[in-house]
Amino acid sequence: MSRFELQTRPSEDSAVSLLSKNSGSGKSRRPELFSITQSDDSTKEEPIRAKLCHLRKSKNYDGFGLVLKYQQQLHVIGEVEEASPSYRAGLRENDVIIFVGKSNVEKLSHDDVKVMIRALTLASNQVELTVLSKLDIPKYKTLQEKGLVDWSVMGLEK
Repeated sequence: MSRFELQTRPSEDSAVSLLSKNSGSGKSRRPELFSITQSDDSTKEEPIRAKLCHLRKSKNYDGFGLVLKYQQQLHVIGEVEEASPSYRAGLRENDVIIFVGKSNVEKLSHDDVKVMIRALTLASNQVELTVLSKLDIPKYKTLQEKGLVDWSVMGLEK
């Protein structure tokens, strides 16, 4: 039985634990990287790269092996167990979920995101999560306000 529970923090932060014990390994697709902004030659800044992770259930692993937290209105990946489906999919601590499947989740509640992930994994054994590094979020928000973020390179719309 997998743990998928809401843990409250002293602040508005909350966490969902999807950690569980590994009883083997399964195959997973590698994450795909996409540049969602153009590099700016005048400032020599690197473009923001989104990571598309194919999270799939494993017959040999109970759960996904991650903790999903809600911090500062962001859906943040907390701990990720090594050799877990989450780790094999390319998810890492401090990744921020922007899309679940083709749906932007930036303005959704934490509970809505958890329900969406559960529903998609019940419908099939895989869910696609598009994430950004938490370190890129301030730059992402600034460029997004200026209309300089292009999700169409991934077949997504804001």
